[in-house]
Amino acid sequence: MLLLFAIVTLTMATQTIRAQEPVDKQTIVTLKKERNTIYSLLNNLSANTGIYFVYDSDVIDNNYKMRIPGGSYTLEEAIRVITGNPSILLKIEGSHALLYMAGQQSSTNTISDSSSIIKSSADTSSARHSLPPKIQDNLQLAIRGRITDKITREPLSYAAVTIEGLSAGVLTNNDGQFLLRLNDSLASSQIRLSHLGYQSRIFPVALLLTGHFEFMLEPMIIPLQEVVVRVTDPVKIIAQMRSSRSGNYPASPAYLTTFYREGTEYRKSLRLTEAVLGVYKPGVTVRSTGDQVRVLKMRKITDPGQSDTLVAKLKSSISSALMLDIAKNLPDFLMTSGLDYYNYTHTDITTLDQRRVYVISFSQKEDVTAPLYSGKLYIDAQNHALVEARFEITPQYIKAAKNDLVIKESRSLEITPESVSYKVSYKPFNGKYHISHVKGELRFKVRRSRAITGSTLNVWFEMATCKIEEDGASPFERYQRLNPNQIFSETSYRYDPLFWSNFNIILPEEKIIDIIENYNFNM
Repeated sequence: MLLLFAIVTLTMATQTIRAQEPVDKQTIVTLKKERNTIYSLLNNLSANTGIYFVYDSDVIDNNYKMRIPGGSYTLEEAIRVITGNPSILLKIEGSHALLYMAGQQSSTNTISDSSSIIKSSADTSSARHSLPPKIQDNLQLAIRGRITDKITREPLSYAAVTIEGLSAGVLTNNDGQFLLRLNDSLASSQIRLSHLGYQSRIFPVALLLTGHFEFMLEPMIIPLQEVVVRVTDPVKIIAQMRSSRSGNYPASPAYLTTFYREGTEYRKSLRLTEAVLGVYKPGVTVRSTGDQVRVLKMRKITDPGQSDTLVAKLKSSISSALMLDIAKNLPDFLMTSGLDYYNYTHTDITTLDQRRVYVISFSQKEDVTAPLYSGKLYIDAQNHALVEARFEITPQYIKAAKNDLVIKESRSLEITPESVSYKVSYKPFNGKYHISHVKGELRFKVRRSRAITGSTLNVWFEMATCKIEEDGASPFERYQRLNPNQIFSETSYRYDPLFWSNFNIILPEEKIIDIIENYNFNM
């Protein structure tokens, strides 16, 4: 409850200041006499003014302890008292203030934030995450960073980084890293950072254009009175989700620009296929067979030094990514018939963009032995939109799903599925929820005949929506359409050396970068 109280106190203090005159350098603030770290002192000042302080950690040491005298000061004077540096300059942008030294503002490399939302990244290895070429076009801007949990400091994978009021954005990878590219005309705009279960934050683009940032999001605490045990029927919530689909999801066609990646990893041999895809979505009432895909750009990364020991062709392709739009293509656990096969429980309440979200857990019934699913559904408590789903083939019956996952295998190999999991998320745009990200991860054990042990084969695919266009969306010409059921990695293409220029992607994880750097890959 202490953390919750701190949140309420901070909100009240912020609202009190904002109801008065706008804060500027000459605003009078009161400091109490105390000894604390610079980070804590600035955080207290942030709570009392509603201003979040962004600064270069090479100039201001977060952990250095200062003994400050109490009294009344202008905001600029208070900053100099707290930091012990009379040369610190202050620039205010909305609710954020940049602290910097003369001549430093245009060359800052690492920045911290007193509110624990942005912290300096002392790890210079962040440059390794610039695997896609750096932007050469001077009309493009870039924001690079990493998003972590404020309490645990663990990376937040698939957090959304979006431009306020626009559909453009990007997601963090498994390491919490992201790279957002935007046109220079958006230099005065703001970006929003959001993740299920965390308090969303908004930052001005102008303060984030140099360096590599570490953003820390705070877990959203649900007040105790909202978690009071009461009769909440999960089956009824799912039924309301179904009946609300036409109002929550687009009924009219939309054109999505997406980033797609699929890969296999076996015995340190990596094969990646990446593409920029155009996806025509006819509306929520039309099954995925009405979705159309065309390839805009594509590249393959293969390791020629390894012999091709992967003989199994797996069902993880464009077709799978389209089918995972489960708000449109209802799976059995979202249908009325699911009551015959699944148990449902309302297990939690969380938040997304400050909106309450029901967490519905489901698992197949004990007397059902077919390979079905178990997982969690995240449904908006107000409009009953499905905003996220995480599910897997029930581990107990995973081996029975082999024929649905493996098309063909060599007689000299035995391939056994070990785990199959999926993640689906949606994002709002113009009052409707659009597919945001889908990912499938499959793990197999591959054993040669007469061998005692086997090796692990990892297969994954994901598709992330980077831009949504609703006006003028029309079906593709027949010659442009990709057959989503074909093996995508075998698609013919013409390589573009400027493949990633000015395009938002999900950055490769650290593990993939290590493999790419250690082998002589053909690009």
